[in-house]
Amino acid sequence: MLPLFFLAAVALETVVIFMLTGASLPVAFLYGLADILVFLMIFYIVSVIIGSFANNSQMSHYAMFFHRLASVWVKFTRTFFPIKSNFVIIPAVLIIFCIFLP
Repeated sequence: MLPLFFLAAVALETVVIFMLTGASLPVAFLYGLADILVFLMIFYIVSVIIGSFANNSQMSHYAMFFHRLASVWVKFTRTFFPIKSNFVIIPAVLIIFCIFLP
């Protein structure tokens, strides 16, 4: 589902940038790709932060949804940094920055 959303968003963003700025199509594609990657990076960072509240006794379904989205990044981070508490969020955010901003 995410690759389909990603391709559709990049294509739509490319068309909009191409029509509004008058840039060439490859340049508009690169701008659109960079913009969608920044959006996904911020989305996953927010998911990690909101998902960290899911371990509380008063968690909502909203926090549980973001906890499941963020668990991929947290598990990936714990393979490199064996932190057992919620302080794993800080290295997880740094890893997301490193992956989405080459």
